[in-house]
Amino acid sequence: MTYRAYSSLDDLIQLRLHSKELSLFRPRIAKSALSGQYRSSRKGRGIEFAEVRVYQPGDDVRTIDWRVTARSQEPHTKVFQEERERPVFILVDQSQSLFFGSQGDFKSVIAAEAGSALAWAALANSDRVGGIVFSEKNHQEIKPRRQKKIVLQLLHNIHAYNHALSMTTQPTPPSTTYFADVLGHACRLIKPGSTVAIFSDFLRFSERARQYLSRLASHNDVLMFHIQDPLESQLPPPGYYTFTDGQRRCSINTQQRQLRQRFAEQAQQHQQTLISFCRRYRMAFHPLTTQQPAIDQLKQVFHSPWSKRVV
Repeated sequence: MTYRAYSSLDDLIQLRLHSKELSLFRPRIAKSALSGQYRSSRKGRGIEFAEVRVYQPGDDVRTIDWRVTARSQEPHTKVFQEERERPVFILVDQSQSLFFGSQGDFKSVIAAEAGSALAWAALANSDRVGGIVFSEKNHQEIKPRRQKKIVLQLLHNIHAYNHALSMTTQPTPPSTTYFADVLGHACRLIKPGSTVAIFSDFLRFSERARQYLSRLASHNDVLMFHIQDPLESQLPPPGYYTFTDGQRRCSINTQQRQLRQRFAEQAQQHQQTLISFCRRYRMAFHPLTTQQPAIDQLKQVFHSPWSKRVV
């Protein structure tokens, strides 16, 4: 298997072939005219215009189409059905901390491909798709549309941000603000009732970021995909190693048992904090590793009973 530091635009586009295998939402027939996430076979006065038909006793007189009635000399009424599709909004983190991988693809590649695959799956389900691709420096947003060109635009943004990452990038001081800033912008941009998928390592999980996430979760279905490399949860066997997170370099001696134990405990605590936060605000939490292709992991996620129940 070839491990990659960068994604390929062709690969991001080819992920469309797997879109039908990712059952983000399963089509269902609504039991009432106002339930479920999809168009119901029942019709009534709702949001979306369906048709004009001959007026029947019991129809709401407020829905009479007077133009058609005048033209046909027979009462006709407008029939509506509830709009059941929901926008899917995808946030893809391409900050410098994701430009790392020890035993597989870089975290930035996993984020890029997982976000792209989910965008194709949403479009295949006739949902509107939008998103934000971001780094420490800036972000690009796309408002949700039910169009292939919108997904392609999102993929181009993901690809551009992914290839802007570099080990020679001028180091910048660690910051907790950019992630929170993007989430704050998402709160203003995303309409209630959306599905929001976030692909990140969540290393900038500040209090302000948590406030925005809880706000998003109060009106939307939020899915947090935590991308992690095995080396971030457990140090390698005893020895001398040089590490970099894309911003800083350091050499450490892993022969110290206490160091290895403390490192593992901190990593476990970080993930447990994320899990507890998701449970508190009823968000779905899914870990993704750099050791497996992103699409294979997503197939496992969206075929599990947990994801069906949460999403």
